[in-house]
Parts: sequence; structure tokens; C-alpha cells
Amino acid sequence: MKPDTSHKTRDTETRDYSTKSLQTRDYLTELKQEAAKYFQATGFPTSKNEAWKYTNVQPLLKDGFEPVTEKTQLKEAPHFDNIIRLKANRLVFIDGFFAEEHSEIIEEKDKLLIAPLSQYFENHELPLDDFGKIAASENDGFTALNTASFSDGAYINIPKNTALENPVLLYFISTGEQQERVSMPRNLVVAGESSQCSIIECFQNLSTGKAATNAVTEIRVHENAQVEYCKIMSRAAHYSHIGTTAVRLERNSRFSAWSLTFGGDLVRHNLNVRLNDENCETHLYGLYVVSGNDHVDNHVTVDHAKPHCQSNQLYKGLLNGASSGAFSGKIIVREDAQKTNAFQSNKNILLSKDATINSKPMLEIFADDVKCSHGSTSGQMDDEAVFYLRSRGISEQHAKNILHQAFAWDVIDKISNAELKDYLNYVLMIGLNR
Repeated sequence: MKPDTSHKTRDTETRDYSTKSLQTRDYLTELKQEAAKYFQATGFPTSKNEAWKYTNVQPLLKDGFEPVTEKTQLKEAPHFDNIIRLKANRLVFIDGFFAEEHSEIIEEKDKLLIAPLSQYFENHELPLDDFGKIAASENDGFTALNTASFSDGAYINIPKNTALENPVLLYFISTGEQQERVSMPRNLVVAGESSQCSIIECFQNLSTGKAATNAVTEIRVHENAQVEYCKIMSRAAHYSHIGTTAVRLERNSRFSAWSLTFGGDLVRHNLNVRLNDENCETHLYGLYVVSGNDHVDNHVTVDHAKPHCQSNQLYKGLLNGASSGAFSGKIIVREDAQKTNAFQSNKNILLSKDATINSKPMLEIFADDVKCSHGSTSGQMDDEAVFYLRSRGISEQHAKNILHQAFAWDVIDKISNAELKDYLNYVLMIGLNR
């Protein structure tokens, strides 16, 4: 994989760009060039990098993926996952490019601004204080590659004092039409002061060929705003996903996130949350249900920069076959962040003797008036609980499914959208019966 820094020539004499759109294009050009320089200097992370100790990306790189640079022309209509049936404001991206024919906005237009980046920044100004700065390229080679190469994605702006009735669904599908290609979607979500919204990202490979995605999402949660964010990796063969979600919270805001993985050859999700002002609150949940030779790695960083903030992390894993998992959770409490409450828990059940998990919870505390804890457990299912259910006339497989579902349910149950919760429960049961 290498960054695409080429730019198509535009006939500016026939197009009336505003000063703001020109400023945006100049900023994006400079941003891409700087990211390309960083990537060319550092390249991809290796297992010698502590943050990537448990995830080897070399098998992915050997496939020779190149960035998709133009919209895919489909031979036939794609077969969508059931999540497409959710009542939601829907933006669909095929191989990283906006598919207007499959997208629909059902909310009143004055309640939100939602548009593909490829269309928006041609004639408008992006919030340059956020774009490319919440997720800084110099923090990671994959983020730099995305910044240098992205062609499309979603821009979502929720106005001040607005509460969306329906979630925003960003549905990213890989089709296999362009062999050995990696899509690079880039998303920006800005929740205005005292607004409320729910964002769902779903990634899926609809082909039998190899596909990969390198995605970056930046989220700014302004004062008193509340955002729910759910990222779903549906079960997909021959599919790899590297994703970074970077979040910045302002005073009195609340952010809740769910990272849900139901399979993938190699899945890595970086979730970086900065509590940037007082009285912020974040709740982060994760669930990974994998089998075969799947590998999933959740890398979570919560940065408490100011006092009187609270964070909670709960990640759970069910690993079968020869699958492997990794969880790295870091809580940073800076010197000014007195009166911080921060908690972290990672629990895993290994369903076979060949499944493995590496868990690394971490605390970095530079303040003295705080309450912080972390913990990690890994083990097998309780045979006595299975025996108890079987003694009530339940089959062994059904008994195990009940216990596995109960183990995972306290992650899914925290989601407020009933339709989404039902969908995830359905996907969970499929995953448990593979």
C-alpha cells in the first residue's frame, strides 16, 4: 500500500469557487502532502512498536493492496446486510466512494448537515480546527496513509440545540470488483452545543475475494452535547480492517461508544478519546466474537486532561477455533485532572484450546485525588453452569449459546436503539453458531 497524492486537474475558469472552498482545498492539499511525507518517512508499524506488539500487519501488506482511486462500476446491485433496514439517515459507500442511489436522509433538513466529503468541500468550508487534527497523522502510519490517500467519506454536522430522532448510518461495503484494493474512507462528525445524535458505522465485505479498509473517523463533541457511536464489523471472509476513531470532548459533554467485531482476517480498532474540559463523561464498550483464524485487536486510549471527569471501559471477547485477540487499554490522568473517576475491565472466554488472547490494561496517573481501577480476566466457560442447564432438558449447544449470550449481553444491552439492539443480537447468535 502506498499513498495516492495525485490530483486531477480542474477547469477553474468554468467553475465559480468561493473563497472558503478554495481555502479548504488548499488546506486539504497541504494536509495530504504532509501526511504523505510522514508516511514515507515512517512506513507501517511493526511488532517492534509497542502499540502493535500483538498484531502483525505483514500478511496484510504482502497482498499488495493499492488504494481505490475511482468509483467502482458495479455489474449488479449489491446484496446489503439487514442493518440497511434500520430506520436511519443512511449514507452508503461502495469501495470507499459515495453511492447516492442507495443513500437516504429521512430527518428534516434543518436538523443536520450530512453529506459526502467529495461533494461538500468542493463548494464549502470544512471546520478546519477539527479536520485532520483530532486524529493526527503523526500518531500512526495507517492514519497518515488515510490522510494522504482518502477520496471520500462522510461529513456530519449536528446544529446547536438539535436532537436527532433517527440515527445516522454510515454503511461501508467492499465489493471485490477492484481486486486487491484498499478503500480509505474519512469521516468527520461535529456535534454542536447541546445537541444529541447517534452515529452507526458498519463495515462489510460482500465479495468472496480479498478486501481491506483503512478508515479514520474524527468526532468533536461540543459543550453539553451527547453522542452515541457504534462501530460494527460484520462477519466477512477475506476481509481486513484497520480503523481509527479519535474523539474530543468539551465541557459537560457525554460520549458513549460500542466497538463490535463479529469476524475478519485482521481487525484493528484504535479508539482515542480526550476529555478536554471539565465534567466530561465517556462510556466505552467492546465485544468481539471471532473464530477460525480471525484476529481482532482493540487499542483504547482515554486521556483525562481536565478535572471532574469520568470514564468507564468494558470490553468482552468470545474466541473460538484458532482465533486470536488483543486488548490494550490505557487510561491517562494528567496533572490537572483532579477528581477523576476512571475504570477499565476486559473479560474474555476462550471457547477452544487453540484460541489465544493478550490483554494489557494500563494506568498512567499524574494526579493524586483520583479513583481509578483496571482489570483483566480470561478463562473457559463454567462447566457446572452448562451441566445445570442441560439438567433442565436443554441441549449442550443451546446451553452454551445461552451462557455466551448472557456473557455478551451487558455490552449490547447498553445500546439505546431497540432496532439496532435486535440486529446485533441476531448477528451475535449467528456468530455463536459458526
